[in-house]
Amino acid sequence: MDDGLELDDEGADVDEADSQAALTNDLWGPKRPITNFFKKAVQVSSNIKATRPVCTFVAGSTAIHLNFDPSLRCISVDVAAEKFSLPDMRGALADYIQWEGHSHPYQNFHKLEGQRHAVPDASLPFDDLMAWFKVRVQQASYYSQSATLPALTINASPPSKTRKYGHHDAAILTVGDTKVEQWPASGLKGHTVVEVRLIMQPLPLQGKTTPWAGHFLTYVQHLDVVTQQCGSILEHTMQMHVLKCVMRSAGVPFGDILLLDQLHSFAHIVPRFSPVADAHLTAQNSAHSACVFFLNKYINKEFYYAISNS
Repeated sequence: MDDGLELDDEGADVDEADSQAALTNDLWGPKRPITNFFKKAVQVSSNIKATRPVCTFVAGSTAIHLNFDPSLRCISVDVAAEKFSLPDMRGALADYIQWEGHSHPYQNFHKLEGQRHAVPDASLPFDDLMAWFKVRVQQASYYSQSATLPALTINASPPSKTRKYGHHDAAILTVGDTKVEQWPASGLKGHTVVEVRLIMQPLPLQGKTTPWAGHFLTYVQHLDVVTQQCGSILEHTMQMHVLKCVMRSAGVPFGDILLLDQLHSFAHIVPRFSPVADAHLTAQNSAHSACVFFLNKYINKEFYYAISNS
């Protein structure tokens, strides 16, 4: 009898453990199958009837997906600049168009320019653009390229009633030759951390065909890695990169236009506070008001492996 009771107790323990595991999986497990944007990009690219540029495509080791319908189907450049609080956007677009016109052969990346060449009210070969409030990026596992990870969302929405300063995320973009430095094995070499402020596609004037109209663009604000004491690039306590908002000589954030093709990863940044935190900071304004951030490499193991190569 005693043996039978022991077996029954063990069985009860197993049933309870199974129930707890089932409950945990129900709470934290995936609710639906992972969409494979890599496969979707192949399917879309082979469809000759698909609208160009296609909204799902692969750039290096990253699959990029935009909704087919933009958040703003048609908005003028100046209205967009005001709506997204980007006063130098017209000049940034003019500089990009100037670079595009002198880029031979065509390059699939654009370097961040340190100086704004165009005047703020520069003339543009288009009047309107489409805008998206978010983009999804997907990567394969760092150590198993056959395993596709869930897609992550990078937001770039303008200020609203619920979000006074808008909702925009940080990201990793390439600014170097992808034949030399390829994400994620490259780490930050040949790449930069930015805040994505606007995702767009200029609308060419009717009857006009231009090379820049065949690509999605993004307005970004540059975050630079701050070298620490003894020449280290990592803060000694947290062992994370410290980022600082880059400012132009006029005291405005360093903004520029890059191709969306240069996007490679979501990045999680955390405001770095001084010993005494500003009492005016809140969850809504801390990212906007802060100038110095940590690049959180501990957000997941895939990002940790990539950033640890830097």
